[in-house]
Amino acid sequence: MMLFTTAFALSLLAPALPEFPSRLSADICDVGERRQFESATCDIELRNGGDVPIHIFNTAAVSSVDRIEPSEIVVPPHGVGYLKATVKYTDGVGFVHRRFSFQTDEAKSAPRVALVQGFVTTVLDDAKPTIDFENVNLDGDLPSRSVTLGAREMENFKILGVIAKPNYVDVRVDEGGKTVTATLEKTAPWGLIEEPIKLKINAPQGEAWIRLKANVSGDVAADSNPFALGTMRTDKKNEFLIRLSSRSGKDFKIGDVKLERIKGKVSVAPCAKGKAGCALLKLRVSNEQTQGMLGGRLLVDLPELKRELPISLVGMLLSPDMPIHDLNEAKRKKLDAQGGGESPVEDPAVLRPSIANAIKEAVNDKMDEDVPPAGNGPLLRLSVANDNTEIDPDYLQQIVGENNGMSMPQFNGMPLSKLKLFHVWRRKRQWVHFTDFAKEPTEPPPATVNPAELQAVAGQRDAQLQHEREQQAAKQLEAMKAKRAEWEAIPADPTTAKGALRAMFKAAAAGDLAAVRKRLRAKQADVGPTLDLMARYITAGQSVWTKATAKFGEVPVAALVIVDNQPTGLMDMEGQLMSMPWQTAADGSLTGPSPEMAVTKGDDGEYAMDMSGMMAQTQGREEMLKQVRPMAERMERVNEMLGKDPSMSLEQFKQALASKAPATQP
Repeated sequence: MMLFTTAFALSLLAPALPEFPSRLSADICDVGERRQFESATCDIELRNGGDVPIHIFNTAAVSSVDRIEPSEIVVPPHGVGYLKATVKYTDGVGFVHRRFSFQTDEAKSAPRVALVQGFVTTVLDDAKPTIDFENVNLDGDLPSRSVTLGAREMENFKILGVIAKPNYVDVRVDEGGKTVTATLEKTAPWGLIEEPIKLKINAPQGEAWIRLKANVSGDVAADSNPFALGTMRTDKKNEFLIRLSSRSGKDFKIGDVKLERIKGKVSVAPCAKGKAGCALLKLRVSNEQTQGMLGGRLLVDLPELKRELPISLVGMLLSPDMPIHDLNEAKRKKLDAQGGGESPVEDPAVLRPSIANAIKEAVNDKMDEDVPPAGNGPLLRLSVANDNTEIDPDYLQQIVGENNGMSMPQFNGMPLSKLKLFHVWRRKRQWVHFTDFAKEPTEPPPATVNPAELQAVAGQRDAQLQHEREQQAAKQLEAMKAKRAEWEAIPADPTTAKGALRAMFKAAAAGDLAAVRKRLRAKQADVGPTLDLMARYITAGQSVWTKATAKFGEVPVAALVIVDNQPTGLMDMEGQLMSMPWQTAADGSLTGPSPEMAVTKGDDGEYAMDMSGMMAQTQGREEMLKQVRPMAERMERVNEMLGKDPSMSLEQFKQALASKAPATQP
């Protein structure tokens, strides 16, 4: 686990390919067919096609429920390395891809992403049950909605109870255990809501989730939420007017307006002719930000109502020369070429894919090879013609295999322009029976074992795992030796960016919490407690690492980053930051591989770790607090034990790391 892993994972690092010819390739790891709420483990294979070792570091799961280990490895020249990914599926269905990010020490390395793919099934007839309250005015009557769950695969399917629900919703299950009724309460937050109601069911998958959706507001609401920014070009002024209206027709005051996750400026203006109960937000989206899909929020303070109105924003920012293909225009040109003249392309019937027409064409132009495969099972048949009506990017990758997420079918040795027709057949699942298959081992294991024998075998296994981890840790430390020597030559001086990092970790190793806290900053006014917690974790964690490596050696300690397949919170934090590919700005500030990591210069001329980008992610901040707090408490407890017990053994140190700290309130 890396420093601030949780916070950075929540920023959803973009899975862009590196801008240089990387020698490292990452295969998609396929875990096969899985049930909802099942866990799966997969070894992601990394191949080094170059002549020098590649250092992999800062591995992280993008989803907070997944895990990946180890935090860093070295892939030898023309060799392979493996990252162990553990995926916890929830209520997704069909092909589900989970992303895991990592960095490499290759020149100009961008964040890399490896994928774990699984096909997730559910026992439910309705794969994605939903209760949608749509637009809700909390000042009016509160709505109730019901949904009935069924499972044809089970004879006596039943909902056993409610595991979890949002605290602003009343949820009831009927006596038959099939129908769930939800009623929204006055305490519901404003804005777009999408949260799960988690149910316990009597099926092998154990759980079922109902997605709860609503657009909640009070007397004041946005005329459109979410607000679509559409397609924007970086050579244009991308300006928008977002109207707020009062349902009662009364005027209202607007306080601060904040813009989250999208760069731009917002101002407030009155509506035309001074219309009562109305206000306009003037939004100008900056062209100086990452291009592609943009998603963010406007947070509008309404002081008289003592409420904050969130407005979701979504759009696409593209360069002037980025082409966009208009499917309607393509359809119109095709009809014109066929002599059809003007066509009512706006009519959904014209644009709707027609499988019936495709099958009719297949019958009229029968191919000799068009013979169903042998077998007795029921046959599902889908015919797709090359007529621009059957293209559906959301499903083609499931129809034609070996595409790894491509949105068009791929045929080896044949361009799509020459394709007239292709068929896909899929039989219902049939059982296969094997004969002459060994059912018992040649040498049966002992029928009984005593506790001592079991403990001895477990001890041998643990010793072997520890030996393997130490071998891997030794290789990684050797690969970082030159970089560490270069780093340690930097003076611990906060008047330079890297010197500030050196000063912070030197203070942390000495247990100087106040000096560490001085080197952390953020622009937000309400983040003091969060920065205090981060300072505690950095201080205790680096102090433990320094004491433990001095006592037991760096290699054995580095092998304890993971114990019993769980991260202990132990890590060389300074080594993590030392390995990052920092970008230096004109004023000497540093920017890390993601916007959340930066070292900036203050008014006093000294540099500090600037966590403003991370703190802007309110949801990410809450998740970070929840996960970092127990690790900070554990490191503080282990640090105290190391100081009090000079005779502590490596095994005792390992046990201290593996034990959980007592839970405390934030």
